[in-house]
Amino acid sequence: EDVRLFFPSDLLAKLEGVRESLIWGRGFALIRGVPIDQLSEEERGVAALLLGRSLGTLVPQNKEGHILGQVKNLGLDPNSPSTRIYATNAAQPFHTDSCDIVGLLCLHQAKQGGLSSFTSSVTIYEEIEREAPHLARVLLENFHVDRKGEVPKGKKGYYEMPIFHRTPQGKIACILDRSFITAAQRWDDVPPLDPLQVQALDLVERKAEENALQQMLEPGDLQLLHNHTILHSRSEFVDAAGEPPRHLLRLWICPPNGIALPKAFAERFGSVEVGNRGGLANTVCTRLDEDL
Repeated sequence: EDVRLFFPSDLLAKLEGVRESLIWGRGFALIRGVPIDQLSEEERGVAALLLGRSLGTLVPQNKEGHILGQVKNLGLDPNSPSTRIYATNAAQPFHTDSCDIVGLLCLHQAKQGGLSSFTSSVTIYEEIEREAPHLARVLLENFHVDRKGEVPKGKKGYYEMPIFHRTPQGKIACILDRSFITAAQRWDDVPPLDPLQVQALDLVERKAEENALQQMLEPGDLQLLHNHTILHSRSEFVDAAGEPPRHLLRLWICPPNGIALPKAFAERFGSVEVGNRGGLANTVCTRLDEDL
């Protein structure tokens, strides 16, 4: 049903303001106090979906078509080239997700670790362009990126994509997950990373650490990030034996008024059409755009 039936008009207006700030302003937001302790497991999922739907269309996060991601340690090997690291307890490097806006609703914290960090990818590029222009040029050129098993029909198990891009309006946009770049080295027809590429990636990571803000998400916190201008990471964590594990619900959101993206993004986003892009485009699923 229409999401407007579930929220009062003043709350919807505030959420619209959050979306505008995400896309056209600082690129990050934190909504606190989602009353998850008053909700059942199913109701928590519905609440997350409704909040996400108030910001745009929800797009699939994997080949199964899931629009509500479960971010917790499933005991998978983080060193396997087919593993998406969010399903482990390993540190997740600074990265972007394959959507305009990512939302993370915290249900349970870890016993130790799990710190969320984020930083401006635009600032990183501007600093590199100023301090090491030869490496900035490398970051505007193609890298080989693994698909980790999420392969659209007719495509290879990897694709080529620069880290930084100029949008049609001349702004900087970023798409990066170094673990996917590393995983692409398993393919016989993918050349090894050259020394300049390694230096450039190392410098991005160092700049990200230097400029990062940190948030330890608490139960009921909803973190929202604009992927095209913000990189985010997560530290390693340890769950407590006999207690609920660290658990976040993830949303991939396509807003109706996103920024114009360069055509190259279509390789990962399926399309660059505003309001109709992102997620894993090869997935056969129902996009949550009109119905819940």
